[in-house]
Amino acid sequence: MSSAANLPLPPRGPSPKLTGEKPQYRSFAQKLFRMRSFKAWWACLVDEGPGHFRNPVDWLLGRDLLTYLRSISLYSSNGAELDHRDWMHPEVIDLSSAPLAADGAFWFDYMADAGDGQMAMYSLAYLALGDLWKHEGKLSCATEGTFSTAERLPRGSFLFLGGDTAYHVADRGTLAQRFAGPFDWAQKDREREGTLGGHEAGAAAPMLFAIPGNHDYYDSLLGFNHLFRHNASAADTRPLVADFVRRQDSSFAVMKLPFAWWFWGLDTQNGRIDWRQKQFILDQLSEGTPNRLIVCTPEPTTVFHEVMRQATRPYKDLHLPRPFTTGQLPNDDQIHLDIAGDVHHYARHSLSDVPNYASVVSGGGGAFLHPTHTNIAGRPQPVQGSRETWPPAPVLYPSPEVACRETNLRLLCPWKIFRGGYVWLIGAICAAVIYFGATVAPHTRSLSTHVGRWIAPLTSPADEEALQTPPKRDLEVFQNMAPALVPPNMPAQEDDPITVTVAAAAGAPAPVPKPGPPAEGVAVAIIIAALAAVFGLSAKPKALARTQAVKLRRYIGVMGALALSATAIGFTFSILGGLHQAPEKHPFLSSLMLLAFALPLPAAWLWTSSYVATLPKQAKFRSISWMDYVPAWIALSHGVMSVVFGLVLYGVQAIGQTFSDWVFVFAFAFVGLGPAGLGWFQAGAHRKWHTRLAFAAMGLYLGLLQICIPLLLALDGSWLRAAVVIGWTLAVTAVAATWCSTCKRSRLIWLLWLLAGGVALLASIWGHTRHEVSFTRLTVTVFAGALFTCVWFGWYLASTLAWGGHNNEAGGAAHLDRHRHFIRFKLQADRLTGYVIGINKPGPDGKNLCPELVDVFQLVPRRPSSANRT
Repeated sequence: MSSAANLPLPPRGPSPKLTGEKPQYRSFAQKLFRMRSFKAWWACLVDEGPGHFRNPVDWLLGRDLLTYLRSISLYSSNGAELDHRDWMHPEVIDLSSAPLAADGAFWFDYMADAGDGQMAMYSLAYLALGDLWKHEGKLSCATEGTFSTAERLPRGSFLFLGGDTAYHVADRGTLAQRFAGPFDWAQKDREREGTLGGHEAGAAAPMLFAIPGNHDYYDSLLGFNHLFRHNASAADTRPLVADFVRRQDSSFAVMKLPFAWWFWGLDTQNGRIDWRQKQFILDQLSEGTPNRLIVCTPEPTTVFHEVMRQATRPYKDLHLPRPFTTGQLPNDDQIHLDIAGDVHHYARHSLSDVPNYASVVSGGGGAFLHPTHTNIAGRPQPVQGSRETWPPAPVLYPSPEVACRETNLRLLCPWKIFRGGYVWLIGAICAAVIYFGATVAPHTRSLSTHVGRWIAPLTSPADEEALQTPPKRDLEVFQNMAPALVPPNMPAQEDDPITVTVAAAAGAPAPVPKPGPPAEGVAVAIIIAALAAVFGLSAKPKALARTQAVKLRRYIGVMGALALSATAIGFTFSILGGLHQAPEKHPFLSSLMLLAFALPLPAAWLWTSSYVATLPKQAKFRSISWMDYVPAWIALSHGVMSVVFGLVLYGVQAIGQTFSDWVFVFAFAFVGLGPAGLGWFQAGAHRKWHTRLAFAAMGLYLGLLQICIPLLLALDGSWLRAAVVIGWTLAVTAVAATWCSTCKRSRLIWLLWLLAGGVALLASIWGHTRHEVSFTRLTVTVFAGALFTCVWFGWYLASTLAWGGHNNEAGGAAHLDRHRHFIRFKLQADRLTGYVIGINKPGPDGKNLCPELVDVFQLVPRRPSSANRT
């Protein structure tokens, strides 16, 4: 891999001449463009960065994510059952006799969430591989003689990686390209300049330590093992990352540092600490809790001023005094620091009256920025005697105003959403499927006519008369391509109960439904009873408190699918009168009923797999009998019988047409109802019901806009109307991105979204002119679906982010590759000092970087220590 310094840099243009005269702007557009925020929004369209550095990964279904989707899915589904730690040989790494710096202190560096964009990684590596000088609160990479009173911040004796070494999956190739490569480039630049630190006379070689994060586990720790494990028997012992040597031989690191300091780097995925690691740490605790202790975990205990219960489990298992577990703080003569990454910004949570303890979030080494203006504190009730909610962090990097402005600028820039991955492709495909189903597919195309009649009062009288005449539909091309779906002379099913229901909403009389046969009602009752029996028998009995039985809350999705199936069947039997007598007369509804009866089988299979997987764990505490398999047999029998029952009653249509109906339903539900579920379960997780309802309403609004506008423009829109709708949407989006760039105004962004989407929707509906069905209209639908996905999805994320939802998703969509940082620690006998070194804008040339001193914090005992544990 070649050095970045040897690659040609883009030429720099001449500096503009200064005339001393204030420029005059003749138009409002020129004044608007002169606005700083609007220029920043416009810069999002053209800011691509140097071509010789690889860009950060795309999180909105980008190529890298799709490539590694199999590995990510495997760990997400079976990660708790896999154990990759058999190669470990844990030991205490004794660095207590390591050489000290010239000031008599011990220095080391900390970085987490690295290995994303190459330019950002190169910039941080350049700063970490050399000494820095602090002068009047500012940092410089210059030589020592530049400032006579400058304080030297020497390169650390070791660099510790706090998890997630590379993205998306930290395998050997990705680690070499996104992590080790930029470090090698920075080392060569430092060596050429003569500023490579850590190689003074008598100094030990710099070391490299790490703990894995979830992205390291996606590769089953193979890449982590290769890069960080010290293999003394290997023939090639050269450093793999810059000039760092390796010392650890396990996935966690316990180090004894000078001045009786201890550093524990714990491998705790999802708050779980394995038995080997736990026993090793407890053996170290047998002599008592260290007075000087730094605990590093891959997941922070405090996020957005909220204590994360899952991340606090390791501290509880190790009986460490912490305010979020026991309600206790370290003793007065102790100094404890908890530090973690995973959240990609810097935040220090501490108490003004407790100088010897702090919880630090420091994940600014690589991936996208998590906005800092989110606050989710106060959701769960505090545990008796513990401090559940921390006060606001005294220092955030970047500041909430900067994070809000730069995030919103990118979320409301459709080009950034488009470049962030293939999420636009999903919108385009779903829009094409909905258009095809509403105009071509024989079982669903009659819906478009009745929808047009339903919105006819909003049109002019002339257009209303045109609606009475059936539109010309050029279906010959589609019939030649897919005769199984569109047979010749296949009329629309005007008597379909779904069509009749829509027609009734438009004012047409609806026939009285016929009651269904009693046998069908009995079948529905049996299905519901089977559901209750399955989950009732699998509930955890109170008498078996130590077992690992299945809990209902772990299978809400499966239960929801089964309940939805039973509800759909019951609704059809009760309201529409059943279909047992003549299902061939109702083809679309027959397809829906067949789908409803097919859903219990995959849901039962997933549930049974999870249930049976718990039986070996229960066997450790009790004997397993045939009764333990009864719930599994009930679930599978229910799924199979449900499919058989559905095929016997409603399997009367052609397979191609039934599949076409299913695809239409899935696309409609995914685009229309999917965002509402995303808002309820993801953005509103653990929130109060009214907050979750608000997020779900935003999701429904997103689904409404995403379905209706592309479909209406393709069905009844002219080229002029499409241009007006697109122009209006982009103009309001640009204004919102510039006006809602502060934290206070961002709370009003949903009002602008309501205005922009409402006007665009009305413009798409007003004044219908029916057009024929053609490939041209299908192309318009695909383009509109892709464009409005990039627009409305950005609006949705910006609106929910303003109220504390979708922080992670908004950060990934914004794709902000700035505001990186790492921490340089200074250890003394009675003091810990942390220098948080940030860089607002990474650059391709290390000599021209402008590091910033983000924060300087110190931890000291509340009273002198009588005797430190050595």
